[in-house]
Amino acid sequence: MIVPKSLAYAISILGFFGFLLWFYIDGKAMLKIRIPVFLVSLVVMLASLLSLLSAQINGLESIYSIFIVYPIVIVGSFLIFYSVTPTYISRPGVEMAVTCLIIILFVMAMLQQFKIIDLPGATPAYGIPGDLARPSSLTGSYLHYPLVMVLLGVFLQSLKQKTSLVAILAFSSVFVAFSRSGMMLVATHCLLIFLYGVFNDTLRFRVRSIMISLITIVVVLFISIWTGFAQVLFSRIISSFDVQGIGNGDRIAAWEHGLRVISESNLLFGSNFGMATNLTSNLVGAHSYVVESSFLQSLINFGIFGTLAFIAMFVFMALSLREIYMKLFFISVFLQSMIYQSTEVLPFILGLMLLSSLPNMVERPFSVRPTSSGFGPSGESKCL
Repeated sequence: MIVPKSLAYAISILGFFGFLLWFYIDGKAMLKIRIPVFLVSLVVMLASLLSLLSAQINGLESIYSIFIVYPIVIVGSFLIFYSVTPTYISRPGVEMAVTCLIIILFVMAMLQQFKIIDLPGATPAYGIPGDLARPSSLTGSYLHYPLVMVLLGVFLQSLKQKTSLVAILAFSSVFVAFSRSGMMLVATHCLLIFLYGVFNDTLRFRVRSIMISLITIVVVLFISIWTGFAQVLFSRIISSFDVQGIGNGDRIAAWEHGLRVISESNLLFGSNFGMATNLTSNLVGAHSYVVESSFLQSLINFGIFGTLAFIAMFVFMALSLREIYMKLFFISVFLQSMIYQSTEVLPFILGLMLLSSLPNMVERPFSVRPTSSGFGPSGESKCL
């Protein structure tokens, strides 16, 4: 709203890492460089530099070299998150913070969606009856808001080891916001949890939870049908499978364009570094395009070698997790990224990397924060 977009990028990144530094200092974090983390980071960065060199050799304008900031931020974040570990974390504090974020983002999105307030990053709800907006809430983008909400919901689910009402609110928000990419993430994540529970014989439901869920579903359905929202939402979901649906023609055309570019490029290292992205146009005004698929985008910008290196980094993160909710969410993100350019949504990707690097939040039974007595006023451990 106030400064140019390129400067806003820098302020956002610096602000994110500034708060992260505060978080690490408060948690008395320890630095430990792990060999696998260092090697994965080195390979990804090497692949990115080779892709840049390949593109330059093939005559790409030097202005596109600015795209190197993307792998630098991703690799640098990965190296930091998986090398720095807090020795203690206030679990109640984290739960409260994430809960508050979800509620605040949702309330602001609702006010924006019904045009009670005006915030940057929204767009009209094209093809959807009623004078509504696709909300961006406080994220600055209607594409970022639903992804961030799902991420926060899954993390809260991981912390509590159950699907709380606030997590359900986070998951529901993507349907209210008419986000098909968010709907896909939620549906895939929930399906994977269900299948995991069935095949591992761990699927358990409390009668009280079932009753509350059924009552909630009935009430929501009644209100949705009465207001006409159910019909609108159903049409939006069905449009995902309709070639002629809103935005689908452009998405398919983008995929076809991406495949043509790949077929004419250096398959190993790529020849179009920094062209399949919004980043270069936002930073330096260079002409670029989107291909509506993280997989195709990576192949165009980095070639097969770079794409495999990036995949290896995310596979490493997924395998390092022992907490099942986040592990299954990684699979959901991978599947969703095949048809959506989610890896370019930095708040989502950096958030995913950060939150997945802190498994001790849910796995270490007790990590007591030192005080004068080592315990809270009640004599119980204050932190977990």
